[in-house]
Amino acid sequence: MHYQAFAIAQNVEKSTEGRLREQKQNLMTKSAEREGLKQRVAEMKEFLNEQIGKIEEYDEGNINCFIYGSMCMKYLSIRQTAEKWEISIRRIQVLCNEGRIPGAVKIGSYWAIPEDAEKPTDLRIKSGKYIKKDIELK
Repeated sequence: MHYQAFAIAQNVEKSTEGRLREQKQNLMTKSAEREGLKQRVAEMKEFLNEQIGKIEEYDEGNINCFIYGSMCMKYLSIRQTAEKWEISIRRIQVLCNEGRIPGAVKIGSYWAIPEDAEKPTDLRIKSGKYIKKDIELK
C-alpha cells in the first residue's frame, strides 16, 4: 500500500514537471516572438525616420489620397472601382492579383486602385469553349 502511494506521488511529480517544462517552453517562445517584434518595430521606425518627405493620408469624398511631399495620389477601394467599372468585386480582386491594373497597390489586405486607372480588357474566352490551335506536324 505504501508502494502504491509512492508510485502515485512519483506520477504526479512527473506530470507536474512535464507541465512546468511545457509552460516554460511556451513562455520562452512568446518572449522570443516579442523580442523579434520589438526588433522589427525598431527597424520600421528607423526606416520611417530616414524618409525625407512626410506621408499623410486623408479621405476626400470617399477617395483616399496619399500625400508624399507635394505629390498627391488618389486611390479608390475595390468596391468603388467595381461600381465605377460595373463589374464584380471579385473580378477586381482577380485583376489586382494578376497585376492587370497598373498602379494598384496592396496595403495590408486591401487594394488601393488609382482613381484614373483604366479598366483592363477582358482576356477571358467568352464562348465558353477553349480555342484549339492547329499544330503543324513536320
